[in-house]
Amino acid sequence: MTWYESWANKSLSPIFPLVNKLIRPIYEQTLKILTTSGILQEKRQNNERIWAIFPESLKISKNVLQFKCRLCGQDMSVAYDERPDWEQAPCLRFNCNGVYEEVSTIDYYGKLYASGDIERIFAEEHTGLLDRDTRQELEKRFKSPDSERRPWYPNLLSCTPTLEMGIDIGDLSSMILCSVPPAQTNYFQRIGRAGRRDGNALNLTVANARPHDLFFFAEPESMIEGEIEPPGVFLNASDVLERQFTAYCMDGWVESGIVDNALPLQLRYVLGNIGSDDSNKFPYNFR
Repeated sequence: MTWYESWANKSLSPIFPLVNKLIRPIYEQTLKILTTSGILQEKRQNNERIWAIFPESLKISKNVLQFKCRLCGQDMSVAYDERPDWEQAPCLRFNCNGVYEEVSTIDYYGKLYASGDIERIFAEEHTGLLDRDTRQELEKRFKSPDSERRPWYPNLLSCTPTLEMGIDIGDLSSMILCSVPPAQTNYFQRIGRAGRRDGNALNLTVANARPHDLFFFAEPESMIEGEIEPPGVFLNASDVLERQFTAYCMDGWVESGIVDNALPLQLRYVLGNIGSDDSNKFPYNFR
């Protein structure tokens, strides 16, 4: 049973116990009405129907009530105008048969915004897909001192491992890893980006539901106190050395200055050039 079938069954079975056979027609009719009324937009993707909500259909209210499921305790923040629809409504959780009831509310966010030290977040992405000038300008703005910062400069970076190795990111104070790194060396390299100025930093690691992450979640000392092995390469590994040398030559070739079309944008063009013996086409122009 899907969540949608479960929800329809919980909502309508008290009225009609044999509702299971009518669930699909009910949803078909509901989506049709929502689409014709201009709330939803129907599209097709890979021969499947999908629906999206028009932004104009959404309403924001500052008058909020709090409802809680009396069985599982799930909290829901509800607009005051929708109060009758949520009173005694079935819980949204899949396996819960409880109902919602109104509880007293505390305007937590209202108090926070009125009295807290709030700073707007300007997030940017830092990946290897960025060209060098864009990446360097992003790093410069992110770690600029307070006297030189502009209000719109980024104060949060979402990064791939591009920032793992030895980059000074200024007075970075906090870091969140979205998964447990593959090895102790990677872990220390990544958390070492924070606290480089005064040695103080907050580092958080999210353990995903996979064996590697769950092992270190249960045994965090194995990651924190593990042995760090320096990177190395076996001189007898000719394939590895060949790739390293090729990469070095490619970097030198590009650094020397090449025309924009010297490197094809897609691999199929490279494969198509093989056998042509045209010295102006890659890989034959690679010298």
